[in-house]
Amino acid sequence: MFWFRESFVSIDRYGESRGGRPLICVRIGQGERKIMLTACHHANEYLTGLLLWGALEDYCHRLEKGEFSACTAFSETTLLAVPWVNPDGASLLLGLSPMTDWEKAKSIATEYPWIPFPEGYKANLRGVDLNLNYPASWERVKRRKAQKGIQSPAPRDFAGDVPLSEPESDCLARLTEEFDPHLALALHSQGEEIYVNYKNLMPPGSQGLAQTLSHALGYPVVRTPEEADGGGYKDWFLEKFHRPAATVDLGLGENPLPLSTFPQLLEKTCRLLKEIM
Repeated sequence: MFWFRESFVSIDRYGESRGGRPLICVRIGQGERKIMLTACHHANEYLTGLLLWGALEDYCHRLEKGEFSACTAFSETTLLAVPWVNPDGASLLLGLSPMTDWEKAKSIATEYPWIPFPEGYKANLRGVDLNLNYPASWERVKRRKAQKGIQSPAPRDFAGDVPLSEPESDCLARLTEEFDPHLALALHSQGEEIYVNYKNLMPPGSQGLAQTLSHALGYPVVRTPEEADGGGYKDWFLEKFHRPAATVDLGLGENPLPLSTFPQLLEKTCRLLKEIM
C-alpha cells in the first residue's frame, strides 16, 4: 500500500503502531546498493525523526535541481528510510497525542516515580523500550534491567515480554528482512558518538563505515558499552545479516534535545546522508 509516489520518491505504509498510527517508510533511488536509515526509536528522541525527514527533503531538492552527486547516488543506491520508528512516543512528547494516550503513558510512568515524565519517556504506548525489544541477547538484557528494578512496562528500559513483542519493532524487523539492505543506520540522541559493533561483531566494511560517519559528523567511534549492549536494532542487524551497521548519537545534552539545536544538527544529518550515499 502506498500513500504518495512521484518519479523518484514513494512513501509507503509498512504497518501500524501500538496506538494505531501508521508506520511509514520513504524509498528513494533505483540502484543495486541498498541502505536503510531509521530514527526516533525512542519517544524523547523525536528530534532524530525531524532531522532524518529534513535530510530526505534536502536529498529530494537536490534531485529536483539535477545535482550531479544526488543523481549519481539515485542511480546507484536505493535508500529506505523510517523517520518515525516510534510514532506514538513522538506524538506524546510533541504534545500531539489525544488525552487517552497521555493518560495511558502517565499511568505507566506513575509506577516509576524516579523517571521524570514526560521528558524521560522513551517507550511506546505499552511501556516497552523498542530499542531493547530485538532478539540479540534479549534474555540477558531483560535480566539486567530487572536487576535494576525494571520488571514491568515503564517509561524506559522495559524490554517487553518476548522479543519483537511490539508491532513497531516487529514490523521494522520484517521490513528490514524484506528490503535486505547492505548497511543499516539507527539515529539516536544524544552523546555525539558512533557505535559500529555488537559484542565482537564487526563485519567487513564496518571500519570503512565508521570512518565515513566520523568524517561526516566529527564524532568519535567508540565501542558499545557492555551495559548498553544487546536488544537494539543495530545489534539485531549485525547478528542476523553480518553486514555493517551503526548507531549514531546526534547532539549533546539531555533528551529531548531543544529544537534550537535543529539547524546545526540538520546540517550534520544532511552531510551524513551525502557521505554514505
